[in-house]
Amino acid sequence: MSKDKKSGNHAIDFIFILALLGVFTASALVVVFIGSNVYKTTAQNMEDSFTSRTALSFVMKQVRQCDTVDAVSVGTVEGENALILKENTENGVRYKYIYYYDEFLRELYTEADFIPTLSSGQQLVQIGGFEASENSDGTITISVDNLSGDSATVTMALQSRS
Repeated sequence: MSKDKKSGNHAIDFIFILALLGVFTASALVVVFIGSNVYKTTAQNMEDSFTSRTALSFVMKQVRQCDTVDAVSVGTVEGENALILKENTENGVRYKYIYYYDEFLRELYTEADFIPTLSSGQQLVQIGGFEASENSDGTITISVDNLSGDSATVTMALQSRS
């Protein structure tokens, strides 16, 4: 009888160890799942932030490079909002159009007599939207939406209008 009691204790010990191992495994899987979701969300937020900052930095750099009298304006390309930068070169006047089309910030560098089309521009970075506007105080406001719908905006004072 004592032998049966001893083997029953071993069975209970074995079941307890298996149950403890199962709880530990389930807990580890839950922690890994939560961690992967946190990583995925963080990576997406960083990507969205990088995209909008990159687009804004590019546009700001272009505006600063072309900031001369009457060289920076806001207009349209086929009815869509565009930032228009005018450059006087040795070969005549050239225009650079920066606009949003087909989920991309685009840039088009053309001769003065070229009529721009939305599909003509080179794709720069994938974004959710772009808007440029001239303000009454001589500044330009540029807004870029990332693919998640968040917006980043900058207002630039043009040195040529100060």
